[in-house]
This record gives sequence, C-alpha cells and structure tokens, in this order.
Amino acid sequence: MRHDHKNQTGATLLLAILILAGLTLTILTVAALTVQEIRSSRAIAVTEPAISAAETAGEQGVWSIKRNTSLVNCTSGQTTQNLGTNTVVTSCKSYASATLTLKANIPLVFYLYDPNNVNGDIDLSEFPYTWLSATHRSGNFQIGVSISRINNGPFVGSATVSPGASQTININGVQEDTEGRMQVTISSAGNATVDVNTNQGMPDFPTVDATGCSSKSPVTSCSSNFESYTRRINVTVPQ
Repeated sequence: MRHDHKNQTGATLLLAILILAGLTLTILTVAALTVQEIRSSRAIAVTEPAISAAETAGEQGVWSIKRNTSLVNCTSGQTTQNLGTNTVVTSCKSYASATLTLKANIPLVFYLYDPNNVNGDIDLSEFPYTWLSATHRSGNFQIGVSISRINNGPFVGSATVSPGASQTININGVQEDTEGRMQVTISSAGNATVDVNTNQGMPDFPTVDATGCSSKSPVTSCSSNFESYTRRINVTVPQ
C-alpha cells in the first residue's frame, strides 16, 4: 500500500508540473500576441502619414517638372521639408532610362541636352554625357544607333545592335562654349523595342524621387529615427 501511495504522489506532482507548464506557455503566447498587436497598432498610426506625405511630395515634384519650377537634382542632394506631427518628406529629381518603340523603316530621333539649362549650357560642361547604351528588347531585326552634334555638327559615334544584345557608345566632351548637345537617331528595318540610357539618364524622362517618413516621436530625417515608417515612390514624367 505504501508503494502505491508513492506512485500516486509522483503522478500527481508530474501532472501539476505539466499543467503549470501549459499555463505558462499559454500566458507567454497571449503576451506575445498582445505585444504584436500593440506594435501593429503603433505601426498603423505612423504608416498613413508617411504614405500620404510621400504621395504629396511626388505630386509636388510632378507639378514642379510640368511647370518648369525648381526641383533639386538627386546628384546634388535632396529637399527636406518637415510637415509637423513627426512627419518629414524629401524629394529630388533624376533622369530614368527609356523604352522606345520603333516602327519599320521610320527613324526615331531624340536629343541629349542639359535639362536644367537647355539653351545656356550648350557645351554640356554642367551636365556631361560620357556614354549611351542601347539594349535590343524585342524584334527580329538589327537596330542602328547614330549620334551627332546638333546643327549638322560633327559625328559622335554609332553602333549596330542585334536582337537580344546591348551596345554602348562612348561620348567625348567638346571645348568650352562650343556646341555639345546631340541628336540621336535610332532605326530598324522592322518593328522593335529598345531600352536606351546614358550616364545621366534620359533628359526627356525626368523621375521624381519622393520619400515620406513618420514616427511617434519627433523625427528630423528619414534615416535618423529607429521607430519610423518610410514610404518611397518614384514617378517618371515623360516630356
């Protein structure tokens, strides 16, 4: 009888330990879920201002480009604006690559120039181009690319791009106060699609880079606060 009593006592102790462990696990699980919900609630409180701020900055950038008003180039920095309520926006403009559609035997012509000073920086000393790349994306015919200075200026370079291939044309600068702006002609014997880019991007395809960030505490930049939420958008505005 004593031996059976000891076995029952041990089983009772083991059962109590298991119940206690189960209760502890349940409490920890509930606590973790509660903390997660609190964090989610805090995140929701700062995500909406950040998203709205980024979209607002993007719209302002588009307006600036369309109205030819000042918008800093991303290579020179960013414009930062504090909107209050612990929200900050930054914006600048860059120039994106372009995807061009070619029609059979119809040359496509575009220009390389300083989009920040079209008629002033004629030698492109403030906006130098050093290369142009063309990537053949679709079509069964070769693409011809030719670059020359405008106003029947000197020839710069040319390339033939096979389907699926890419070619780069190096561009040399010109002497000060001489014509440096360029005309690019792309043609194909059949319909084709080509991606074109330069070291400066494509001047006819400005892109607004807008970032908004918000926090529960004061924030001075979108990289200085640990508990901030950041939203970044890019808007390309073909001219």
